[in-house]
Amino acid sequence: MPSDDAVMSVLCLYILLFIDLVNTCEKSGAPVDVMLFILDSENKLIAFTDQRDQKGKSGVNCELEKGTYRLIAFTTGCRLRRRSSTQRHSRDAELLRMKDGKVAFTKDYKNVLSDIFDLFDLNGDGLLSREEFNLFNLRTSGQEVADAEWEAVEANIDLKDGEITREGFLQLNFMEAEENRDNLEELWIPLETLGFNRSLVMDELSPFLVEAFTEKGNVSLKVTKLSTTGRNFSHIFNQQIIQSAEEHRIRGGKEVFLHAQVTDYQACLVVENKSMTRATSVVIDCRDSHNVISNHNSLITTVEVPPKSSVVAHHLLPVKDSHSWTVVCQDSIK
Repeated sequence: MPSDDAVMSVLCLYILLFIDLVNTCEKSGAPVDVMLFILDSENKLIAFTDQRDQKGKSGVNCELEKGTYRLIAFTTGCRLRRRSSTQRHSRDAELLRMKDGKVAFTKDYKNVLSDIFDLFDLNGDGLLSREEFNLFNLRTSGQEVADAEWEAVEANIDLKDGEITREGFLQLNFMEAEENRDNLEELWIPLETLGFNRSLVMDELSPFLVEAFTEKGNVSLKVTKLSTTGRNFSHIFNQQIIQSAEEHRIRGGKEVFLHAQVTDYQACLVVENKSMTRATSVVIDCRDSHNVISNHNSLITTVEVPPKSSVVAHHLLPVKDSHSWTVVCQDSIK
């Protein structure tokens, strides 16, 4: 799933990390599940947020030596997922209107732009530094802010201490709107890259806030890139499940095992193929479970597991956090 990559510099013995949702982007009446993984400079998993409250805020209390650590935010995809094809064809919300013969933002569009400003104001000082504005540009266009572009920003809007104010951010977007008043699709591009649907509802992205507290010493956080998690992280995640969950041999497979990690608020099923040469197809059927939602569209799925590798078969969450839930799964070789 989409992830923000951050670096944490630590000068302390103990650290308490919390990750909280800024916009819950709720699905099925429950908050999006977001976890934070702490990796060292060698990409070794040190800890992850294994505690969570009913509002979706999760945390971890751990001991870290002085150094720099990589933080990766992760969501299972059970509640935050791409829209279905039937959801993509809603009527477009109005972005612009005419006022006294001139183009103007609609109230809803202006509010969304203001919310976007807050998302990229990472230190909460009410301003966008060039670095923060660069992250906005990377996320919405995939391009770094060149020196000439930043000079154009400085020349066209009022800055405070060399940084973009909320009003300045709106001014920049207004200039973009005036230029594309006859081509509104250009205005939808940054909105859609930030997870907004055509009704101006953010349903494909879940912003979050990371807080760090130390017993003594200090800690600093810095966003390094915006990207999706890759194969290396998948391996790290799967190994954490394999090492901590009980091993169960799958019926019909001598070298194929299921590792099921089930907590009070989530479950993960990982299939491990220990064969050196043979790939395996495994069916995992969780349809007898109660009050359960999967990262797949169905509670029954087939996974292909190459030799000497592991694959997540299911991420599972309760449909409603306030209700009891039961995970019951059957496995077999296809």
